[in-house]
Amino acid sequence: MSSLRKYSLAAGLFYLLTFVSIPTLGLYRSVRGPSFATGPGPDLPVIVGVLLEMIVALAGIGTAVALYPVIRRQGQARAVGFVASYLDRLAQKAA
Repeated sequence: MSSLRKYSLAAGLFYLLTFVSIPTLGLYRSVRGPSFATGPGPDLPVIVGVLLEMIVALAGIGTAVALYPVIRRQGQARAVGFVASYLDRLAQKAA
């Protein structure tokens, strides 16, 4: 297996790992309740949701970094631009 294929496979696995955030929509349901901030609300779903979101952020960074050697074949500036734009998109999502 060539090194570019390994990088591509790693990037694909990281990308698939980013879909772990789909269940977080259901986990944050208790946060939208009227008494979550002022009363005793369930904390475990929120903690699990935050951990899943952190996994998604790290997987997104891993995707960008793993794809860098593959895209670098098209040009160094393109590869750096891709990684920068991907990380910028992740930062905007987190904010």
